[in-house]
Amino acid sequence: MIRSIDCMHWEWKNCPTAWKGQYSRGSGKPTIVLEAVASYDLWIWHAFFGPPGTLNDINVLDRSPVFDDVINGQAPQVTYSVNGREYHMAYYLTDGIYPKWATFIQSITMPQELKEVLFAQRQKAVRKDVERAFGILQARFAIIKNPALFWDKAKIGKIIRACIILHNMIVENERDGYTLFDVSEFQQEDETARMTDIPKMPILTQTIYYLLRNIFWIEKIMSSLGFSVGTCSPPSEQRKCRSFVSSSLTKAEAINLRSQQKVSDHELSFVQPASFGRREVIIGFGFCIGLVDKVSAFAETSSCEFSVSPSGLAFCDKVVGYGPAAVKGQLIKAHYIGKLENGKVFDSSYNRGKPLTFRIGVGEVIKGWDQGIIGSDGVPAMLTGGKRTLKIPPELAYGDRGAGCKGGSCLIPPASVLLFDIEFIGKA
Repeated sequence: MIRSIDCMHWEWKNCPTAWKGQYSRGSGKPTIVLEAVASYDLWIWHAFFGPPGTLNDINVLDRSPVFDDVINGQAPQVTYSVNGREYHMAYYLTDGIYPKWATFIQSITMPQELKEVLFAQRQKAVRKDVERAFGILQARFAIIKNPALFWDKAKIGKIIRACIILHNMIVENERDGYTLFDVSEFQQEDETARMTDIPKMPILTQTIYYLLRNIFWIEKIMSSLGFSVGTCSPPSEQRKCRSFVSSSLTKAEAINLRSQQKVSDHELSFVQPASFGRREVIIGFGFCIGLVDKVSAFAETSSCEFSVSPSGLAFCDKVVGYGPAAVKGQLIKAHYIGKLENGKVFDSSYNRGKPLTFRIGVGEVIKGWDQGIIGSDGVPAMLTGGKRTLKIPPELAYGDRGAGCKGGSCLIPPASVLLFDIEFIGKA
């Protein structure tokens, strides 16, 4: 229940001339202020839009209804414990301009002791969540990034409100990708999802499961289309092979076809009704897929040497892609397996059965991912279809704060070097 609060200014290009003095800051451009409260997963819990740009954060806070629910007793009940002490109030992380209220947690201006230095570092890092949410909001919606062109302030307010609602809908849909620990305990169970969700299983078992499922659907599609599957002789025999599309081909029709197209008896033996031969060929197709998977898996598991960039990020390309590289701000999809240095897996998108969808280069993921996928500082960009292993130092990952900390233990301990096997699927 600890969130960060801050303000953002949206330029108002077509501000009425009579109001420009009230809405213009030192830059001389009129702006409208948005006050927001955001949590670590970029969910915007509170938004207050409309104060003129000449107001600072304190003046906006005086007009804001952020604490109205608490005063009226409508705020949700908060109960948590820190160092054995129980708390019943939510706290907000702020910068130094905000007043010294009990509900605000601010950094230490000039920390002296090691404990104070650590607290200041953690506070400054975590309170950037709301600024990160502002940046992603502008990256997703160009209308907010660019100056507002409307004359009516009420219409501008509806636009910002609609964008925040859409932003929260995206966060709710993709929230499981923003964190590396399990958030299912906070989500309500859905009957449909419970019936269709795949239970967690080893990677090899999952591969077999998906292979058999794909074979089943291919067979079903071919059955619905009425395909008859034949076999072809090896090229060395120089035989002319043919495949025929037919839902049912009787012997009389086959004889008639032979007389019309001069098909030999040997070739005719390959013409079968759709109900025969399909399962055998599909199984053969599945076997080929499995064989290709085994060969590619053997190639991928072979060791490769890491190349280290000046930033400390090490990378190793297992499969060089074939498609276009990602562009900053683009919405992309990628599968990944996250491991600690000791080989312990702490997260995997394969276990969830769907790739991670995120916007690259705008801070939605850790810095090591942005640099390792887009490419910079000596790291080449990943291409679509490529597979790369990243060895990310703590300063490009979660630093000294770690991740998934609960009850004194962390899923990712502080100052951890992380290994990620990333498969870049492409544009979402």
